[in-house]
Amino acid sequence: MIEEKKENDNTLLTNVAEHLKNIYSLEPDQVEQMIHLSSRSISETFEQARQAVADNDLPALSAAGHKAKGVLLGVGLKDEAEQARVIEAASKEGRDEDYHAMMLELEGNLQPLLDLTSGETRS
Repeated sequence: MIEEKKENDNTLLTNVAEHLKNIYSLEPDQVEQMIHLSSRSISETFEQARQAVADNDLPALSAAGHKAKGVLLGVGLKDEAEQARVIEAASKEGRDEDYHAMMLELEGNLQPLLDLTSGETRS
């Protein structure tokens, strides 16, 4: 089970690295730098989203979802970007959703990327 998770973590980061290398024709050190910048951006955006969920501030959550979607598309994570789009759209429309659970699921899917700059695993 732990081996499978480690393999999935490596796959996510490998996919991001391949996307950046292929789409933007970056050198390995540039790819690494872009991955870290993206990780930092996603971490900051998720912090804003968590605060928006805690404050029940749907416009702020929609803005955070929009920003996350853009960063995720930029690194080739289309499925995760779609999750962010759903959060963005639902909060923009003011729908009564379990945004906390939606954020937890998205963060869980992105944990390998988030771990690069967090230094700790969020629960």
